[in-house]
Amino acid sequence: DEVIYTVEDIGFDLIFAGIFPPNPVELLGSKRFKQLLEEEQNNYDYILIDTPPVGVVIDGAVVAANCDGAVIVISSGTISYRFVQQVKQQIEKSGCHVLGMVLNNVRRLNGAYKKKYYGNYKGYGYYAKEETKISGQVNN
Repeated sequence: DEVIYTVEDIGFDLIFAGIFPPNPVELLGSKRFKQLLEEEQNNYDYILIDTPPVGVVIDGAVVAANCDGAVIVISSGTISYRFVQQVKQQIEKSGCHVLGMVLNNVRRLNGAYKKKYYGNYKGYGYYAKEETKISGQVNN
């Protein structure tokens, strides 16, 4: 209770990492960390843990061993497909399921590329109007 910071506006609780410990892997792999997670499962619907990149340090894989699922966040254009597969395997070896992946820092597509590969979506406005007529809702 002493380390939990509550954001009352949105009903969100946080525990900040604090100062950098001399032995982060030992701390995250300890019985006390596992015990903390088990105790807090009774108080929260979801516990989200943000870790350093798995391919850079082992901390994320150590934490994953105590989690039900993981989401891999990939920065577009910075790592190879093979490396992502290695990270995925490392997380799965810890006994954690990979729930999905998020690709961030994606460059926006220019108009020519969108039209060539995704077509022209202007016609969807027609379907939205028809849906509104059928359901009786009014969109302003």
